[in-house]
Amino acid sequence: ELYPSYQQLVKQIKARKCAEIGLQIEFDDWEYPLWRMLQNQGVMCQIRHIEVTNETKKLALKDYTPCAVVKIDNQAKEYKLIPKEPVSKP
Repeated sequence: ELYPSYQQLVKQIKARKCAEIGLQIEFDDWEYPLWRMLQNQGVMCQIRHIEVTNETKKLALKDYTPCAVVKIDNQAKEYKLIPKEPVSKP
């Protein structure tokens, strides 16, 4: 069920040639399939968590601006690539 959605995300990331991806997920969303599928497609990019709300938010890079944001919400079955989404800084 998740595979086609993740596959579409990977296809979009690869087409954009975006090297800096922000990842916006909840604690129970799956990021590993995205990492693995990107690797299998030969996509070289750096993925960083953004909009973190737990105690690890203090580790966020203050000046990180990705060229695209991947938003994954498995409960809502929402998977999208948001080009050049501004990142709020803590």
